[in-house]
Amino acid sequence: ASRLLAPRRPHDRKAAPYECGIIPGRETPERFPVRFFLVAMIFIVFDIEIVFLYPWAVAHGGL
Repeated sequence: ASRLLAPRRPHDRKAAPYECGIIPGRETPERFPVRFFLVAMIFIVFDIEIVFLYPWAVAHGGL
């Protein structure tokens, strides 16, 4: 709701990174590419799947 109702007053100082009162010495680094995020999400999904699949396989291993 605040995004819709808040006043919009863009300013260069508001967009600049804050470093505890110290003027930044260089530009901020670029953000991580999306592919790193996708690889991390796929890893987490398969990691969670293994957490549930391993106990099931151990319990039903004698069949």
